[in-house]
Amino acid sequence: MPPEGAVPAQGRASIRRAFALAGALGAAAACPDPVGIGDGLSIAVDPPSATVHLADAMVLSAIVREASGAAVTRPAVFWTSSDSGVARVDTIGGVPSDSSAYATVRPVRPGSVTITATSGDARDSARIDVVVGPLSSIIVLPTAAGIAVGDQLPVTVEVRDHQSYTVPGRAVAWTSSAPNVASVAVGPVPPDSLRLSSAATVTAAGVGVALITATLGDKADTAVVTVGPRPPTAATVAIEPLSATVYATRGRTLRAVARDAAGNVIPGLTLRWATSDSSVASVRWPCGSACDADSAAALVTGAGRLGSVTIRATATGGANGAATVTVAPTPATAMFVAPAAALLALHSQRTLRAWIGDSVSPEIGGISATWRSSDTSVATVRDTSLPYPAAIVVANGVGTATITASCLPGSPTSLAVCQGLSATATVTVALTVPPAPDTITAFRWLRHSRGLVYAGASAGTLQELWYHDAGGGDVSLAPLGSRPARAVAEAPDGSAFYAVLEGPGGTGPGSLVRVSRASGAVATLADSVDACGWFCAILEVSPTGRYVLYRGFPSGDVRAYDVSLARTAVVGPAAPRAFSPNGREVLVRGFTDSAWSRVDLATGQRTTLPGIPSGAVAAVWDALGIHILRLTGAPGGWRFAIIELAAGTERVAADGIPIWWVTEASLSPDLAHVAYLAPGWRTGRTPPSYPLDIVDVGTGQIWDLSTNCSLAYWAPGATVGSAYTSPPAFSPDSRAIACIAGGRLTALGVP
Repeated sequence: MPPEGAVPAQGRASIRRAFALAGALGAAAACPDPVGIGDGLSIAVDPPSATVHLADAMVLSAIVREASGAAVTRPAVFWTSSDSGVARVDTIGGVPSDSSAYATVRPVRPGSVTITATSGDARDSARIDVVVGPLSSIIVLPTAAGIAVGDQLPVTVEVRDHQSYTVPGRAVAWTSSAPNVASVAVGPVPPDSLRLSSAATVTAAGVGVALITATLGDKADTAVVTVGPRPPTAATVAIEPLSATVYATRGRTLRAVARDAAGNVIPGLTLRWATSDSSVASVRWPCGSACDADSAAALVTGAGRLGSVTIRATATGGANGAATVTVAPTPATAMFVAPAAALLALHSQRTLRAWIGDSVSPEIGGISATWRSSDTSVATVRDTSLPYPAAIVVANGVGTATITASCLPGSPTSLAVCQGLSATATVTVALTVPPAPDTITAFRWLRHSRGLVYAGASAGTLQELWYHDAGGGDVSLAPLGSRPARAVAEAPDGSAFYAVLEGPGGTGPGSLVRVSRASGAVATLADSVDACGWFCAILEVSPTGRYVLYRGFPSGDVRAYDVSLARTAVVGPAAPRAFSPNGREVLVRGFTDSAWSRVDLATGQRTTLPGIPSGAVAAVWDALGIHILRLTGAPGGWRFAIIELAAGTERVAADGIPIWWVTEASLSPDLAHVAYLAPGWRTGRTPPSYPLDIVDVGTGQIWDLSTNCSLAYWAPGATVGSAYTSPPAFSPDSRAIACIAGGRLTALGVP
């Protein structure tokens, strides 16, 4: 049988790993050089003809034979398409011992095409007819919009087939329920579009509401267009306050007030914000710089340098106002050392890392530190050449020593300042120490450092909870017993960890436990917990630490354990996607209906969020609101878009990504990158393969991280190698990403 095809993205650049945990991925088996092709050979393509739906793809195979009829192993075969506008063809990797060569045919538009396979002078072809599959729905975008009298609004239609892929090139009929409010006229579809079926322009004629409907056969969809009066022209714009100080690692909100010639305030006026020096301060408003929105407020944040900038807000018509923002060093209020406790073997060494934080951010950096040991006969410390405050601890003798890091004032260009702050770590030196586990079942980034907490074991040993930091080294935190942990998380204050443990023998209900960071004591919080694996185990802790979310057994409903009241409430059949910044609400997505809702964890009140289209999979909830990642597939490749819920807009992050499908996707906290797993065959990979890729939201550039995020479970009596996907997770600062690759935890730097 031919392998399932998945074509690697073109132009991807490999990046260096920032750091790796518990060993590297096994290298792919080396492949011998292809057999040379000479005269007297023949080639046969299978199948010789086929019909493929526009939204599908198919695999062709070719066998090269010698004059004697014997098949050539690993033949060198080159594939071409007679019309790449109808269907593209890409070579895909085969099995090293296979005598067949394979290619993926990816339809682009309806029509007929000839796919030719060539080996030396031998060639054979297959005729492929690309047809449109059964249509299931059409979608008008945007689903709702507000415009003013005299404005125009572009609207488009995506026609979906039976597999929910978009089908381009289908003409639809456009109508308006109230032409006196808003009329609609058919417009041209961009010639390079592989996704849109039809486009039109809505022109606002009068105040009111009009339903703009697109119809194709028995399928129809409607957009609600609300037309308001033309806003008055702004004569002046004033920013409040006129001058402000922003700490280098924080943000501050500025507000603008627009007034007409008579001095009356104009509410809801569209403004565009700008900064005079983006290297000192950046400015962001709800819809971002890519589109217009009601933007009376903007968030100004430090961009990496100290200094002063001018922030300007401009209204339609040109009236504008300015404010002066000075970016100053952030004063630190706390200092941390990681790990806080370490066990070292005699005569070994490891790196400790120090950093400072404040009440807003757990890490603001930009400092230097001095180090000292309470007992140099047990452990001594020396500085490192690392680009962050760190020290190397050398184990000299058996015993315990306290390592103290003291913060030093920063340079005039430091982004943070501290005075009189210090932190300690306890180092215990023993003759021998237990090794880190070789099979990891769950992990989570820590909020207050570049470290991770993870759970795992080696074959024949008990499960343990471990800590790893970016400076290198692993510390055992607590034993977990014989049951593997399927999810782990940290309390926001760092005092404890949570874990979802598998049920006894790998079946039945699991347990939710709390592990004290200080003592390692394990306390059970709930017993009826669904812990079957990555695809059903849920564990999320609210930013305040009051609520711990997990999935109940056997109902599958998500439940919230209230740490303060020691009681559990049912959230419902929906997966948590993001907490509100204050930790009171959680954004959830339904398991079966994919509906999005906000749930107040204190009252249980649920508010459904309307207008979120299909394909929404992940979210970030920050000070500017809710940002939802949406994935849609099409013959020309996948599209990643970000829905800005506050502004009611959707902006494309990347389009035309050449993959077959996506199993896991994550949006970085800073909204700059999307990580995804695109399963399928790639040259040199052994199935099951779940390659990790990252897309830059601003440029659409794709990086192949050369990491196979498949999770190999281990449990007593189980077989290592059972493969499931390991969802990739961004670090809190968005600068690294991690997943489990073959049972080993791997973390990489984000490009």
